[in-house]
Amino acid sequence: DSGLFAIADTSQRYPEGVIEMQLSGDAGSLSEIADAEPFKALSKQDVAPSDVTGVATASVSVRTPLREDVTEADVDWRVSIDGVGLACAAPLVGYMVTEANVNILVTPVEITVRGKARIDGVAADVDMNHPIADGYLAGDTGQQMVRLVLDDAARKRLGIGLDEVLAGSVATYVSNIENGSGQHYDLDLKRARLVLPGLGWSKGIGVPASLSFDLIPIDGGYAVKNLVLEGADFGFSGSATLDADYGVAAADIERFYLRASDSLSFKLRRNKNGYAISASGKSFDFR
Repeated sequence: DSGLFAIADTSQRYPEGVIEMQLSGDAGSLSEIADAEPFKALSKQDVAPSDVTGVATASVSVRTPLREDVTEADVDWRVSIDGVGLACAAPLVGYMVTEANVNILVTPVEITVRGKARIDGVAADVDMNHPIADGYLAGDTGQQMVRLVLDDAARKRLGIGLDEVLAGSVATYVSNIENGSGQHYDLDLKRARLVLPGLGWSKGIGVPASLSFDLIPIDGGYAVKNLVLEGADFGFSGSATLDADYGVAAADIERFYLRASDSLSFKLRRNKNGYAISASGKSFDFR
């Protein structure tokens, strides 16, 4: 749409050149720019510019010394893209993204994405960034934060059904685990029913509570670590193991309480007849 090239100080032997461009149009065409040298914003995600659809506006800023032996490290640059109705035919970080209204900021340091989108068909608020090394995505996964409101069907689409444990709508915050594999979940359970298989206990819809845990892939399923449930007068903490279908295979609860004076721990193991439970503790009110 528009652009300029300027030299701020021509008295220097190797002055700095400044390039500014404002562009708008098809998101696939603008993605060609975002994936060109030195940006390479898409390549390391196995995404081609032709995979991207929608419309966008882009602001490109480049500062570079004007000499022959310029390296990538000498060039400072910034690309900001505002997209409307963006979609990608290839998975991004393992998910299909559609209907994205987001800002994408690319610098030599990181790629940052903020806005709203549908992730595997589920409406989400997105806030994530990936570090960049030598113009490519580094092994560090950076920060990823997604907020979703998930009903039973939406949880199944995302592969976190937990049908044995949860029912109803759950406000969910998903972030990556720093320096590790897997994801961290923070769930607002006020509008959901929570059931503990084998214990005969449940939390009704409308009762405030929160649940947080780390979900880490392992052979044959998932490990649930740092598991914490907090309510007004009830809660527990511990760990669990899920099978490949997200069913509860085992749980080790360090403290389970329905009243402040309760102090109970238990181990739960699934068998062919249901669940086997062994419990111990100083006190528990069964009323």
